[in-house]
Amino acid sequence: FFLVNFHSTTAPLIFLNTPERILFAIICSAQEHNFTFSTQTSSKMKTIYRTTTGEAITLPNRLACGRQPGEHPSENNMKETKPSVTLPSQVVTLDQVRTTLKKQILDLQRPQIDLVLLYLRKLAESMKSPPLDTDWESFGSLIGKARESIGPLNLVSVVDRPTEVPMLTGNATEKDDNWMLILLAALYRLSPVLNEGYRKSLFRTLGSKLREAGLANTRLLETFYGATRGVWNDSEFVKLVAILDMYFVRFPDHQHSGARIGTGESRYKECTALKSLLDFSEQIGKSIADIGEWLWISVLHDEFKVITKPGQELDNPFSYTPYL
Repeated sequence: FFLVNFHSTTAPLIFLNTPERILFAIICSAQEHNFTFSTQTSSKMKTIYRTTTGEAITLPNRLACGRQPGEHPSENNMKETKPSVTLPSQVVTLDQVRTTLKKQILDLQRPQIDLVLLYLRKLAESMKSPPLDTDWESFGSLIGKARESIGPLNLVSVVDRPTEVPMLTGNATEKDDNWMLILLAALYRLSPVLNEGYRKSLFRTLGSKLREAGLANTRLLETFYGATRGVWNDSEFVKLVAILDMYFVRFPDHQHSGARIGTGESRYKECTALKSLLDFSEQIGKSIADIGEWLWISVLHDEFKVITKPGQELDNPFSYTPYL
């Protein structure tokens, strides 16, 4: 955001996005070289004239940025149906799936995504919350009733996809769920990271969390990550991560909520502008309404109106909004 008096031609352009920064630089340059502004010639273009030579420059009122129109959570019709996720369905127990996945992880085998999804599904089905103190609703969709205990899959509509994943034998217990879930969440967090230095820093941070969860060999994260790159971009895996994160935000004392060290990256992941606005609001200690009073440039004010469109449940911390 460009929070500075528009009349100052020495304003720090770094706070503008590239297209707006270029246009602003052109305008400032025009002022410094004796250009004066004509009346607007059309809704899209404007012509300016140099007073000393009569030279004319025609500029667009806005530069094309290749942006798609913004989407708002309220545009999804969730009164009739919750967000959906398609998951593998197989007649197996959590113990069987846990044992199979643990063996593949320790053997550094590249797991089938269906095995990962099946494990997360079975684990989610085993989770139960404390009784809700009030009805949990978002965009007219009832997630859970007051005094009801719910699991993560109550947040969505599950579409079954029959599958046949081979099961292996071995030793695994419920305690392994603590580190296995954090490991999968950590791989999700690591997946988009391109900067090697930052990735190494994350390996240390996430490795420490895995040690606390009961995994002795924390180097396993780095080696398993190298062996499984590309697995963690699956769309249904990404949805499951978001479902778990929304659930843990509502129940921060859940025994598996430590997985938010990885799943937390899914919150506002597709809402970059809104997340930046919320972070900025928190850092300067001002409300979003206060920030709106400092937007004196029309293009920013227009974008602010789009971001803060009413009815998006921005004041509800347990809304679907951060994940849509």
